[in-house]
Amino acid sequence: MAVACLWGHKGTAEGHSFLLITGLPECQIHAGGRSHCGDMVSPYSVAQGCSPSVASPGPPPAPAVSNNRDCSRAGNRAQGLAPVPNSDLLAFPTSWPVEGLHLTLDPPGDPAPSWQPRLLRQVPVPAGAGGRPRGLHCSPDGLLFLTAGAAPCLHVLDLEGRSVCHLPCRVPGIGDFVPEDVAVTAAGLVVVSDLVHGAVHTLQHTARDPQGRWVTVGTFLAPQGLAVDALGRFLVTNYVPGAVHSFTLGPNLEALAPASVLGLDGPRWVGLGPNGGFAVSEEFGDVQLFGNAYQPLGSLGRLTGHTFGSPTGVCTDAEGSLIVADEQRREVTLFPRTGAPVCLVSKGLGRPLGVACVPQSRLVVADAGDSYIKVYQYSELT
Repeated sequence: MAVACLWGHKGTAEGHSFLLITGLPECQIHAGGRSHCGDMVSPYSVAQGCSPSVASPGPPPAPAVSNNRDCSRAGNRAQGLAPVPNSDLLAFPTSWPVEGLHLTLDPPGDPAPSWQPRLLRQVPVPAGAGGRPRGLHCSPDGLLFLTAGAAPCLHVLDLEGRSVCHLPCRVPGIGDFVPEDVAVTAAGLVVVSDLVHGAVHTLQHTARDPQGRWVTVGTFLAPQGLAVDALGRFLVTNYVPGAVHSFTLGPNLEALAPASVLGLDGPRWVGLGPNGGFAVSEEFGDVQLFGNAYQPLGSLGRLTGHTFGSPTGVCTDAEGSLIVADEQRREVTLFPRTGAPVCLVSKGLGRPLGVACVPQSRLVVADAGDSYIKVYQYSELT
């Protein structure tokens, strides 16, 4: 798995700046030493003060960076690695803070912890969606943004499931598009992925267009999942080349500071991860964890012993625990900062895809099995 910094060429479309991602130099990540500590820590964290002289099974080794500048490019797939400033070693984060949900590891032979949260309501997919729900995002002001079906439209609901509005999806020069996933910044900027046209669009509001119009801010081979990380960077999965790209947007909606993580196996959804990093679900594989400097932290499957079927949506709750939906196993699992995974929902799900955490310890799941948005209360766990 490699980390890359992307470079591109600026252009204009309908008078707006955008960035076309191209290739760049590549570097390799090599295995480093492992650390050992006798203290009990979370399965996917490393305690401070561990001695690097004693090897132990557990978290993957810390990767070192080699400045190999040889590279190649195939099509639109960007490859490479940017050296980390002032360091030859990408270090793992320290243990997660001991707060919030606390679970102890079960003795051998005991079943995995399981608790069924209370189902508050089931909201049908809005009329006119023309299909099943996919992507889901909860904005800071408590609005649910939903992508569903084959209609060129983004749906906005409140937490009671009432329709607030729908945003037609049409880009000048391209025409109608069907949004695949959606993310919203703290400032209210809406960004969607467009798998058919291989693009990422954002909704721009101006004095001439107070209702907003969609502007293309990036092009990729197969963009799917979207998220906004703790630093305000947009994250987009690129399924075909197996990558996650990140970028920020300037005042004129120009893409800035592009970077990539390569070597993923069918990345689908992306969400916030531990310590300001992010987590990526791989189709029929695992969920990969990365730090805020894009350093690989290992996979949830290997680090917790959990077996995934086909992981989909990923989100983080108020306590900093990861929540992952599994389309094949028809369940949603909580991965707390300490302790074993907890099966949150295993009944009544047909094909869970998008997930989002909302205020007051509520969890929203987009179920493509029966085309309902399901709202759960799981505050009893916290």
